[in-house]
Parts: sequence; structure tokens; C-alpha cells
Amino acid sequence: MWSTTGDTPQDWIVTVASRGGVWWHYSGGAVQCLAEYCDGTVEPWALPPVVPEVNRC
Repeated sequence: MWSTTGDTPQDWIVTVASRGGVWWHYSGGAVQCLAEYCDGTVEPWALPPVVPEVNRC
């Protein structure tokens, strides 16, 4: 989600929240946050780890 604290969407801050009520802000964009969450670069805090799975047909 975003904290809408700026005049335009470009000013909004990415806010990450877990189901347990823990939340934090990410200084980059939403896509960058998701990419870093998936590759393990960003500290997930209270979010579950991403476990990649490859399914072959």
C-alpha cells in the first residue's frame, strides 16, 4: 500500500504491512520493493519468506 503524504502519487511512500500488524516504509518504488522482497535483498521484517518453486510440464 502507499502512504499518501505527498501532492502526487510520485511523492507517495510505499508502506508494507503484515497480517500481524507490523508495518514499515520502503524508500524505493513498489515494483523495486517487490523485486527485492522476492530476491531476498530487502529485509522482510514480519512478512513470510518467498520460496520460489519451479513446475515443469
